[in-house]
Amino acid sequence: MLEYPFFFKAPELQRSLHQYVIKDCQQLKKIVSELRIVLPKYNAETKYVNEYALDLQKYPLASKNIMICEEFISDCLQLNWEGWVDHQGTIFTYGFTDEILLDYGIFSDFIMPSILPDAVLSKAANICKEILQDISFKSSFVNIELWIKKTNYDDIRIIEVNPRIASSYQNQYRSSYHGANLYHSIIKLSMGQTDIGVIPNVQTNFTGLYSCQSVIGTRCDGKISQLLDLDKIEQEKKI
Repeated sequence: MLEYPFFFKAPELQRSLHQYVIKDCQQLKKIVSELRIVLPKYNAETKYVNEYALDLQKYPLASKNIMICEEFISDCLQLNWEGWVDHQGTIFTYGFTDEILLDYGIFSDFIMPSILPDAVLSKAANICKEILQDISFKSSFVNIELWIKKTNYDDIRIIEVNPRIASSYQNQYRSSYHGANLYHSIIKLSMGQTDIGVIPNVQTNFTGLYSCQSVIGTRCDGKISQLLDLDKIEQEKKI
């Protein structure tokens, strides 16, 4: 049984909505009662496709509105691996992103290129490729989250596997790598082309610019305005 606080989230196609930091049982009951109303309306199309396309006897939860609980990991680095698999099942690396999550993930920074050693990135990529081979994944981009033990870089574990790109990375790739265009590469892969365009590579097409996106999320109770000192921000803007 997980101890409080823990992370509570919808596992599919919610674009990081419906994620919460649960601090006690009362809060959990309140959120669950709200989700019973909200979730069936929010992802009705997803459930319709699942019911039509999947064997529900084999995947009975595919038609259900479910939430998952995750423990907080405090002594690890977080890394994102993005890659693609061609129509023959060959797996390629597209890019790595360092992820810094503070205050239970309320403040998140996504920075590329990764500053981790090449040996660590190579091992992380091999772990991702192994699981994709095990599930016979083909003909798509894929985005995988991993955590790495701060005291032992050999201890690398998968957090989640997303059978899609991280769409918000497009501008970062274009800023940090000459010629990289994630959307163009997706289109070329979908057309069956083997050459999907320029691949991000620190050695060959790095622009010298580290790119970052910062996300502020209301994963705890309260509004986003309560997380920031708006008056101070206005004062700083005038300086």
